[in-house]
Amino acid sequence: MEDLGCDYFRELSSRSFFQPSSRGEVPLFVMHDLINDLAQFVARRICFRMEEKLENNEGDTIITKARHSSYVCGYRDGIQKFEIFQKAKNLRSFLPFGLRDRGTNQSTSYLTSDVPLQLLPRLRRLRVLSLSRYRICELSSSIGDLKHVRFLDLSCALISTLPESVSTLYNLQTLILRNCKKLSKLPANMSNLINLRHLDVTGADSLQEMPPKIGKLTSLLTLSNFIVRQDNGSTINELGSLIQLRGTLCISGLENVENAMDARRANLKDKQHLDVLLIKWSNISDNSRNTSVDSEVLDMLRPHEKLKELAINGYHGLAFPTWVGNSLFSNMVNLKFQNCEKCISLPPLGRLPSLTKLYIQRTQALQNVGLEFYGSGSSNPFPALEFLTFEDMAEWKDWSPFEVEEGSQAFSRLSELSIKRCPKLLGKLPNNLPCLKKLDIEDCPLLVVTWVPSPTRLIEVRNTLQFESLISLSLKDVSILNSFNNPEVGCDEKCKIWPFELADFPES
Repeated sequence: MEDLGCDYFRELSSRSFFQPSSRGEVPLFVMHDLINDLAQFVARRICFRMEEKLENNEGDTIITKARHSSYVCGYRDGIQKFEIFQKAKNLRSFLPFGLRDRGTNQSTSYLTSDVPLQLLPRLRRLRVLSLSRYRICELSSSIGDLKHVRFLDLSCALISTLPESVSTLYNLQTLILRNCKKLSKLPANMSNLINLRHLDVTGADSLQEMPPKIGKLTSLLTLSNFIVRQDNGSTINELGSLIQLRGTLCISGLENVENAMDARRANLKDKQHLDVLLIKWSNISDNSRNTSVDSEVLDMLRPHEKLKELAINGYHGLAFPTWVGNSLFSNMVNLKFQNCEKCISLPPLGRLPSLTKLYIQRTQALQNVGLEFYGSGSSNPFPALEFLTFEDMAEWKDWSPFEVEEGSQAFSRLSELSIKRCPKLLGKLPNNLPCLKKLDIEDCPLLVVTWVPSPTRLIEVRNTLQFESLISLSLKDVSILNSFNNPEVGCDEKCKIWPFELADFPES
């Protein structure tokens, strides 16, 4: 059904029915003014906007027959605002609109507690209900009386729990709980919602676990975060039956997995429609955690080779399993390792043919980025990599250079290189980066390199080295600067390094 809807949308967009909007970071589409006017005219008998000024007789007729309603939220809306809906007994859609705070992108509207208590029981035929524009603190159990509702959006609500009556909304297909920061628990009988297709709990950071038997929701297409249970919630093997999952999936709470075979039963390898996978253990330091269990769990969580993005956070294994860096993952474009504190080596990521972004942060035990990083037998490692970042690597001492042979080239498309807070790094950095445009090196006081641009201890300038594309250079916490005459050094004569930032240079 969703695929068919996407096809319809693309067809309408190709005919300029919808147009892309540049507002905000999230891609949006708007309707052309003329098309909007036409749509309002055609739908005037069944669509009602509270702001419209209607004559008494006409207003009563439209409200009685209205199927869909929308309005602009006020700062604080009380029951008086909604008295007009007493006559809207056939209403199918209830959609408030409003502005969000520019700084936080959060709703700034409030709804008095009597509105859900008095209004919702009157709208028993609702299919679509959104209260996402309101910072509501409590949701009445009467919401369970809306037996026909298919779409429920409570984003940004301040509720800590959902009423158990939500579990009786058997026709519910979409439940959106984005940025419900205080939400700590989902209804215990949520597995009854067998028609649920989309469950979005992105940003619900207080949520502690998934409810029991969530694996019964076999129609699920979207599950933004699966939190492995601590006590009575769902175990990771519940994911095994959710074979239709697509888009982005985050699996968190993996420190609660005690048996790696449970992770295998999650059956990620057969979830062919997943594009993005986030795998997370708790970041709380725990020396009692078994590194071998973490290694076995991650090994069993091998995804399908069509995966495009992978993030691993809080992993305590000593090394990564062989599937990480396997060239069969030919669609992988974005890879992120964070808080892998006990890992002592990196996988052969140079084999990934489509990898464009690589981010490695707080891999505290890693001392050497060796030749295994490039992948044995690879003549052109990292052929597509454009952005490479290392941050907060407390023990990193050496970066082994790729052994260049005739016709071979590592990092041939790298345009941005960032190395920050790596206090023990001593080794050489790659010295032939023809596409480098931005270099940002900070707090690496022991680093010694022999080419420009240099991070923290510039020994000499060699005009023969190739940085023809460099346009941005940031050097901070540099211990010795022996030779640096002007910001054009090491670049093509036509190239100007701009902006050029030097900071924390002691006198040499």
